[in-house]
Amino acid sequence: MRPFQVQRQQPQQKDRIQFSFPHTDRKGKGRIALIGHSAGGWISRVYLSNRNYGGRSYNGSELVHSLMTLESPNANAPGAAFKSIEWINREDIPDTVRALAVAGKGFQGGSMWNFYQECI
Repeated sequence: MRPFQVQRQQPQQKDRIQFSFPHTDRKGKGRIALIGHSAGGWISRVYLSNRNYGGRSYNGSELVHSLMTLESPNANAPGAAFKSIEWINREDIPDTVRALAVAGKGFQGGSMWNFYQECI
């Protein structure tokens, strides 16, 4: 996985982040910023969660300090395709992760200025 690339094969995503960024650890040192475009945004929110999804808990918030979603479908909508979004909308972003949604609906992160200032 290259930096800033979100893989859709979630069961291996945490392992890929640890492999691609071996300096990350669960003590808060070397954590990364995760950027997800379109479906990658809500999939990243699943990755941050500590609840079981599809039989596995990812606990990605241990390795991620910030999440930015770009044009992600975060609003609940009718239809089977949006059941996963409904599920993740019942889950809060962990307090240890800053979040910003850009050009998406249904999920409100912080302001861009605050997000930028905290990342530098």
